[in-house]
Amino acid sequence: MAADGPFRIPGRVALVTAASEGIGRASAELLAALGARVAIVSRDAARIEAAAEAVRSAGAPEVVALAADITGAGAAPRLVGEVAARLGPVEILVANVGGPPPGTFDDLDDDGWRRAVDAVLTPAIAFSRAVLPAMRRAGFGRIVHVLSVTCRQPVDGLVASNALRPAVAGLIADLARAEAAHGITVNGVCPGYTRTRRLEELGARSPERLEALAAAVPARRLAEPREIAAAVAALACDEASYVTGAIVPVDGGLTARP
Repeated sequence: MAADGPFRIPGRVALVTAASEGIGRASAELLAALGARVAIVSRDAARIEAAAEAVRSAGAPEVVALAADITGAGAAPRLVGEVAARLGPVEILVANVGGPPPGTFDDLDDDGWRRAVDAVLTPAIAFSRAVLPAMRRAGFGRIVHVLSVTCRQPVDGLVASNALRPAVAGLIADLARAEAAHGITVNGVCPGYTRTRRLEELGARSPERLEALAAAVPARRLAEPREIAAAVAALACDEASYVTGAIVPVDGGLTARP
């Protein structure tokens, strides 16, 4: 069923990466509820098909599920081209990516840093490059990068994220200025501690550890993926035409500052 409210995304073609679960899936479902035609990507074929059913149930007029590794060479232009052939040119890109390997500076060797760059920075560049030509021709585009609280505040033991998420924020700032005259907005959201599998990957598996993380947040709880998706959708809607270059914290006040 379509969502009620002041914002709609009727008929826009949206591509959401890393969308089989968590924030990516929640974002795709909300965009669908707002009227978007949605393409979703994940490397796990079974999971992305299951996510496609959820997106259809959310009300998407059309859904395309693509199983692919978004970090692979040439993946971005190929996937963007396939979406264009099946739904039309991508008008909304939600660039969600997997988290880089955890560890301190001494923990990561050269290969670890290469994998981190390939997981975080390379897809942000490649997908932005792939969607921009059609957006410029259309005079409309929305690019929303899903970042991390590490973009605003370093987290111990996540040196790669601490280094690379701000690099994507720099890309956002540059593209926002360069593309504003084309009717294209480029923004980012910075989720705080959110109930996703990523928390488990970082060691937050026990109820006690989850409670400790929640206690560190002024809101005294973890975020749900749908709450991050709400910020993504707000930046992706037609009405957000004058919001560009923004890095929006969605973290329950964790990184609040003037």
